[in-house]
Amino acid sequence: MSSRKTFVSKLMARYYPEPILDPLDAAFCARAQAGMKVLDAGCGGSRGCSREAPWEEMVIVGIDIDQAVHNNPFCNETYICDLSKPLPFDESSFDIIHCRWAIEHFSGV
Repeated sequence: MSSRKTFVSKLMARYYPEPILDPLDAAFCARAQAGMKVLDAGCGGSRGCSREAPWEEMVIVGIDIDQAVHNNPFCNETYICDLSKPLPFDESSFDIIHCRWAIEHFSGV
């Protein structure tokens, strides 16, 4: 097991011993599959995809406007991006998008 998987698994077990699935998590988990490439938009420096999804077996690309994104242990790759502007990825680069805790930061919302 990689050190990333070990560290994050231990963290999740310690702070979230019981699975908690809200409707958005449940919808994401129902579609997420091992091997998928996931865009985690607005992930910040510590949040990640639902622990009930096979995130350890997915390639997770995290983007956030905050440079703390580079410290996110859930992500395989990280980029500083403003979600209100065009993103630097080709169309169809990702199998699924995970976006939580971000909409309240957009103006006019």
